[in-house]
This record gives sequence, C-alpha cells and structure tokens, in this order.
Amino acid sequence: MPRLTRRRFAPERWTQWRGTSQAGLTNSKRSGWIVQGSALVALVGAIVSTVYFFQPGRSCEYEDTSAGCAMLPTDAKVMTVAAAVTVIAITVLISAFRGKDRSGAP
Repeated sequence: MPRLTRRRFAPERWTQWRGTSQAGLTNSKRSGWIVQGSALVALVGAIVSTVYFFQPGRSCEYEDTSAGCAMLPTDAKVMTVAAAVTVIAITVLISAFRGKDRSGAP
C-alpha cells in the first residue's frame, strides 16, 4: 500500500485549480452562464406575469372585455410565482454583474 506523504497534498499544486470550478469552467464562463440564464428566466417570468395580468384569452358573460373578468385563484397563484421568480432572477442577474466586475480585483 502506498504511503501518504505531505508532498501529495502540497499547496503549490492547488494554484493550478484557482479560478476554475469543479466542472472545469472558469469564473468568467460560469458568471456568463449565470447572467444569460437569469436574464432568460427573468424575461420568461415577466412575460408570464404580464399575460396573466392582462388575461387576453379570458371571456365571461357579464363583461365584454377580458380585463373586466375576475382572475381565477389558480391564475393568481401562477402569476404570483412568476412574479417572484422574476424578482429572484433579476436579483441574481444584478449580483452576477456585480461579481463579474469584481472578479479581476484582488
């Protein structure tokens, strides 16, 4: 059985891994994926929230416009979740941009 030595776990070997994640992505690539992903999620969440707010496909007997129809409880839940996801995605997007600016700083 090979003997474990301190040389195998030497800190000078750790410097080659600095700036990369476990998947092998550099910090700039990882933050690029975070920016793109959170921007896409924020856009989709904003679109879903807007569509559920204006309800363009809704029809009811007591109102001639779709905006006058009452929102169903399930629709309200979907719109609330979409709005919450949009806010979270925008927060992640802002923090990713701020982290991207600071990544080169010591």
